[in-house]
Amino acid sequence: MDINNRITETATELFVKHGVRSITMNDIAAEIGISKKTLYEHFLNKDDLLVKCLDSLHETAKSEREEIFSKDGFTIDSMLEITRKSAVRINLINPNFITDIKKYHPQIWKNKLKKMENDTIEFKVWMIKEGIKKGLFRHDLNADIVSKLLHEQINLLINDDAFPADRFSRSEVFQTMMGIFGRGIASDKMLKKLNKIEKYMSNKSNNF
Repeated sequence: MDINNRITETATELFVKHGVRSITMNDIAAEIGISKKTLYEHFLNKDDLLVKCLDSLHETAKSEREEIFSKDGFTIDSMLEITRKSAVRINLINPNFITDIKKYHPQIWKNKLKKMENDTIEFKVWMIKEGIKKGLFRHDLNADIVSKLLHEQINLLINDDAFPADRFSRSEVFQTMMGIFGRGIASDKMLKKLNKIEKYMSNKSNNF
C-alpha cells in the first residue's frame, strides 16, 4: 500500500471512530509512524485529507453495493446483504463524525458531503424502483418519498441525542428500523420470504 493510501485509510478510521475535531494531523502522523512534515507533503491540510477520506468511504460503499448486485442480481438476499453491511458500517460511526463536519468544516459539508448524501438518495430511489419492478415492494409506492424517508431515518439513527451510544446498539437500532420499514414497503412475496428468514433465525438461536 502506498503512503497516500496508508494516510487516507488511517485518517478515515480515526475520524470515523473518534470524530473529526478531536483528531489532529499530529495524531494521524503518529498513528502511521511518519513525521508531520511527511504528512503535509502528501496533503495540504486537514480539510484536504478529510475530503479524500470522504471520497474513500463513499467509493467503498458503492463498490460493496455493485459487487453484491453483480454477483446475486437484484434479489431479496442481495438487499438483505446490503442491509447487513450497512448495519455494521453505521455501528462504527461516531455521531461526532457528521456533526463535526457540519459545524467545523461547513464548506466540505456543503460541497462534498451533501453531494454524497444526494448520490445515496439517488441509489435508494433506484433500489425502490427496481424492487417495485421485481415485485418485491408494493406497487403503489412513491420511490422519491420512500427513499427520502429512509434516508432521514438513518440520519436519526446516528443522532446521539435520539439514540445515545451508551444506551443503544446502533446495529440493533438499525436492524429494528429496517425491519419495521421493510415490512411497511414489502409486497406479499417479500413478506413471505422475510417471515421464513425470521423463523429460521429464531429456530437457530433457540438451538444454542
